[in-house]
Amino acid sequence: MIKRKDYLNNLVIEYLKSKKLKIAISDVKNCSIDEFKNKVFHYKSKLEKIWNKTPKNNRGVAILLDRNSDYIAIIFASWLANGFYLPLSLTSPKKNIKYQLENSGITATVSYKKNRIYFSSYKSKKSLPKIIKNNYKKIAYIIFTSGSTGQKKGVCISRNNLISYLKSIKKIFKKKFSAKSVLISGELTFDISSADLVFALLFKCEIILTNDSRNLLSFIQKLEERKAESIYVVPSTLEKFIDILKRFKNINLDHLKQLNCGGEILPFNLVKKISKKIPNAKIFNFYGPTEFTINSTYFEVKKNMSQKTTIPIGKPLPGNKYYIKTNKKKNRDFGELYLTGKQKMLGYVNYPDPTKKI
Repeated sequence: MIKRKDYLNNLVIEYLKSKKLKIAISDVKNCSIDEFKNKVFHYKSKLEKIWNKTPKNNRGVAILLDRNSDYIAIIFASWLANGFYLPLSLTSPKKNIKYQLENSGITATVSYKKNRIYFSSYKSKKSLPKIIKNNYKKIAYIIFTSGSTGQKKGVCISRNNLISYLKSIKKIFKKKFSAKSVLISGELTFDISSADLVFALLFKCEIILTNDSRNLLSFIQKLEERKAESIYVVPSTLEKFIDILKRFKNINLDHLKQLNCGGEILPFNLVKKISKKIPNAKIFNFYGPTEFTINSTYFEVKKNMSQKTTIPIGKPLPGNKYYIKTNKKKNRDFGELYLTGKQKMLGYVNYPDPTKKI
């Protein structure tokens, strides 16, 4: 049963009832808003059937599907069923998938069986993580970090964390965002893709999915085919994108209204290069660790800015604060960045809480 006063669920319902949307999801084919709505509620009932038979202290589903409308529909369905989701990728090594399944406390999986979508219950060999046992009603999703500095850490984001982010983005962008479609090119296991979903939910946008997150040509094909109006890319991908634009000068990007960047340092010379190709687009630089719900700061890049080596991370989103702790005995031009606010994660599912007092 859907909670009437749940901001997140209400947004999903409003999206599914949107009259201005004809196409909800565009992947290898177009999925109308009515088709998508039927999928969401069908998958919601499938999840509830499993979760009603599992222990009451957990309602998590792992999604192991292709990049398509079904994947997004199950994300929305998990929220409407008052559960959480764990995004997985078919291209990930099997040992990584197994590790995430065992350490996330999920009780349902969605995967392919004989070329059909199959829902099944799942029971981990490990005991239920304490953070899930104590907060299962509060969780929106669990994302495992890249693990570049060790084993992957399972970041547990609450519904309130996500709702705070949603409200912040709405407050900042209600007069700035005018796009009618968002193109998701990143892995669905990364929270950059979650940032696109947030814009789509808030502003009732068509969601366009590339066929392969690793294929830049797939990105360009969808960008042109659907005349996507908003994209979110990391600077290194943007650099490669610019190189392709140099070779294919007939690509017209006048339809692009917003370019969001994040995940890496954004050099000014990169902005200067792309600005000429996207004359009608506003450019925003975002910053935020996965542990702080997608993004924590934003900066609008003006095309007439003076020459700079890098673009700043900007101001905190409403409800967030940051502090820079410097060492007085050393160079005070450098320091550690500390974040605080409503977007701070519940914690890790498989690691100690890294929260510090300063």
